[in-house]
Amino acid sequence: MEVDQPAPTDDRISLSDEVAQKAQQTFESALERVKPVANAIEKPAHQLGVQLEDGLTVRLLDAVSEAPGNLPLLEFALSLLWGRQSNGKLTHLAYDQIGGVEKALASYAEEVFNGFTYAQQQQAQRVFIQLVRPGEGSADNSLSLRD
Repeated sequence: MEVDQPAPTDDRISLSDEVAQKAQQTFESALERVKPVANAIEKPAHQLGVQLEDGLTVRLLDAVSEAPGNLPLLEFALSLLWGRQSNGKLTHLAYDQIGGVEKALASYAEEVFNGFTYAQQQQAQRVFIQLVRPGEGSADNSLSLRD
């Protein structure tokens, strides 16, 4: 038994065109948002004759795309990556070695901390504790919302 397939209706074609148009607009909008960041990554390197391995810019963009607050972390990761360039090229290997955008700062801080003497580590820990527990052992300088 043969079943006839319904012929596409104008409504289905119109909806399909609408979806395709919306997808194109979304893509173009996303491209416009990442273009300045991509330029900030690539332009300085190109001006100084340094290349980025294929796909590295995309990895960097992916790492910061979810939260615009990650841009300072991107800057820090790029600084570390710049110091690890190989033959005038920024590589995926170096990116992985620094921990990517997500872990570059923590890895660097750990490396610096481990370079301290025991006494310096103890002092740094006291400073860090004061940073996360402000006012402990002293009067707070903060204002209450009721003030």
